[in-house]
Amino acid sequence: MNILSIQSAVSFGHVGNSGAVFPMQRLGHEVWPVHTVNFSNHTEYPSWRGPKIAPEDVADVLGGMSFAYPEVDVVVTGYLGSSSLASVMVDAVEKIKQANPDAEWVCDPVIGNAKVGSFVDDDIPDIFKDEIIPLADAICPNQWELALLTGRELNTIEETIDAARSLKSRALITSVDTGDPDTIGMLDISEDFAWYVETPRVGGNVVGAGDLAAAMYTALIDDTPKDRLEHIAATLYGMVVAAQETTRLDNSFAGLPLVERQDLIVEPEASFVAVPYAGMDYLSQFTDTPEGFRSGFVSFVGRPNTGKSTLTNALVGEKIAIMADQPETTRHPIRGIVNREDAQIVVVDTPGLHRPRTLLGERLNEVVKDTFADVDVIGLTIPANEKIGPGDRWILDAVQKTKPNTPIVGIVTKLDRAGKDQVGDQLIRLHELLVEATGNENVDVVPVSATENVQLDVLLDVLAKNLPEGPRFYPEDHVTDEDMETRIAELIREEALRGLRDELPHSVAVQIDEMLPETDDRGNTRTKIYAVLYLERPGQKAIIEGRDGRRLSGIVQRSRKQIMELVGQNVYLDLRIKVLKNWQSDPKHLGRLGF
Repeated sequence: MNILSIQSAVSFGHVGNSGAVFPMQRLGHEVWPVHTVNFSNHTEYPSWRGPKIAPEDVADVLGGMSFAYPEVDVVVTGYLGSSSLASVMVDAVEKIKQANPDAEWVCDPVIGNAKVGSFVDDDIPDIFKDEIIPLADAICPNQWELALLTGRELNTIEETIDAARSLKSRALITSVDTGDPDTIGMLDISEDFAWYVETPRVGGNVVGAGDLAAAMYTALIDDTPKDRLEHIAATLYGMVVAAQETTRLDNSFAGLPLVERQDLIVEPEASFVAVPYAGMDYLSQFTDTPEGFRSGFVSFVGRPNTGKSTLTNALVGEKIAIMADQPETTRHPIRGIVNREDAQIVVVDTPGLHRPRTLLGERLNEVVKDTFADVDVIGLTIPANEKIGPGDRWILDAVQKTKPNTPIVGIVTKLDRAGKDQVGDQLIRLHELLVEATGNENVDVVPVSATENVQLDVLLDVLAKNLPEGPRFYPEDHVTDEDMETRIAELIREEALRGLRDELPHSVAVQIDEMLPETDDRGNTRTKIYAVLYLERPGQKAIIEGRDGRRLSGIVQRSRKQIMELVGQNVYLDLRIKVLKNWQSDPKHLGRLGF
């Protein structure tokens, strides 16, 4: 893997590029460093000297190596030095992604820490939040930096997870307060779930630990979240202990012995177990499940509008995925949790695999393929009333290339829209297709009707038997891990899509700006929600608003009713319309909207 590292550099110590380049190289990657400052030492020390490199000089270095942009797999960025460097970073990454659409951006928003506070200029946090993080693929702040960036008090792990997801769904959060002075936590957050690990807390201030964490996250980006987090936690713990033992300076400014203890980067001596975080009693999920209990993730795949979202809602018993007549309604993985006495089945509804026409379409396909990495069973959905065609075969081929050894269950959906003979023929054709593709004569094919609740129990039995034995990943009262803002935004988008035709549905996106609890003089509570509905062209605004604003008013009223049912209290909904020109094909706008 080729990594472009745009960070600070110091002569003494190991921070920024001086602390990141060697570990990434030691893990087997080619690393190309570009420096933003060249200081004598870290700014946490009583004094330092050296220049901040002029933005035009950084841009010149990056421009000089533009010939290598197609070969860049990951960009990692850290300390800015000056606010004007932000545009240089953004411009470089955009050009890299044009040259290599698969390239990723890992941002370490270096601002400060809980011990010393901020050590950057006052305008840097807002620049990270407004200009850089929306475009990054993953972030690596410590908990203190996350609190500053989100403006939230983070007193619990649940609050920390929610804050991270409000900025970016993929994140490594270091220095997480566990509530125990003897331990410290770390979170690896993805679209699937949050992995959590605790290690013993080592005293003193070890300079560069956060930079090392971000470097290792970048180097291990293709590992599973569990393996990656365990490796990072064990390496950091070993390095911090070694720093306290080997430093020749005041322990309050211990440095990392990266070269002396480089073995810890590749094969750390300590071992810590990462677990999927599911509430304060997360450890009980490993002990409270009976022998033979099965658990795992099931991903539904298929062409758009094959009934995946409807089936997900029916299995969970609650509406967690929006439904519309238009294709490509689902835009991110939605996890529904089915709790049984013998199993916990986490159903992952994905965007439909399709041949993309926009950058958004390309990213949705990548989301689907990324989701496959952690699933245990794949359910291929084929409607009973539609012929199996090249698109279905293309999807099956894509699934097998991505997850060749994962069990595939055929699901014939929409029984209520087809006769018995048509259903029987479809079952035979789907069975033949799966046998031919997998070589397994015993492949399962199940007919269902989600709207009529037909054969859903049979489908769950089949899915459960294909899952591995394991613990519950979520508490029994959970039906989804979707955060409230995302669910509300999706409900608004669902109502906005009603009656839309042609290309306009694809141009609609919704984002929650703010949610505020409010209590009146009588003690009555309600939630004030400020949301934005984004479109691509000014002419689309009139369609959404309708004559005299009646259509928009209907969207607000219907959305508000659903939101009230979801949150269990009165709701005030303020919905504004904004135009983001051609946002489906603009990397900057897509990043802003969370794609």
